[in-house]
Amino acid sequence: MSQRIARSKFTTAIAASIALVTLGACGDQVSEGPVADSAPATPATTEPAPAASDTPLEDKAEEKCGPVTSRGYCGIAWGMDVSTATEVFLGAELEGGPGPGMEESCYFLRESGTQIAAIMILDGEVSRIDVPARGISTESGAEVGTSDDELAILYPQLTESVNQYTARDEAVVNFENGARAIFEMDEDGYVTRYRVGIPPGIDNVEGCS
Repeated sequence: MSQRIARSKFTTAIAASIALVTLGACGDQVSEGPVADSAPATPATTEPAPAASDTPLEDKAEEKCGPVTSRGYCGIAWGMDVSTATEVFLGAELEGGPGPGMEESCYFLRESGTQIAAIMILDGEVSRIDVPARGISTESGAEVGTSDDELAILYPQLTESVNQYTARDEAVVNFENGARAIFEMDEDGYVTRYRVGIPPGIDNVEGCS
């Protein structure tokens, strides 16, 4: 009787051990399987490329070169020889030269890609800059479109000079270094164009004509 009880306990123990091993194996298989409720992968997103600037070249002129000063513009100085000026100019390449029927002693250069300003070359040297449109201001803040009242505030030393081609007298500013700024005005008293430079080129109302 005692032997049957002992064998029964031994058999039960073996059965329990087999059951534990089987459950462990099943647990390993479950842990290695895929997770049914896992969230789907989020597709990668690509940031759009920045849009190309639609700012006209004229509006970027002052961003590259700064304002016109009593000493020069965009890296060049009044009185600088033309070969040096074309090398040190901070903007795009300067283009131009004497036109048909014009003397080589006087002509204008313009920055490639924009017609906002013209640089006068007189006898091989930079004489002045002509600005006929908005986009480039003087170091004091005057530009095409500035009123005569605003000019008087910006330049207390301003004087007037007769211009036979305009309805109003020109506004003239004389700088201590001998350079001048001359503003042409319309009949309503607004700047239509201006030039800055040194004599004698600055005083040529007709440019190189």
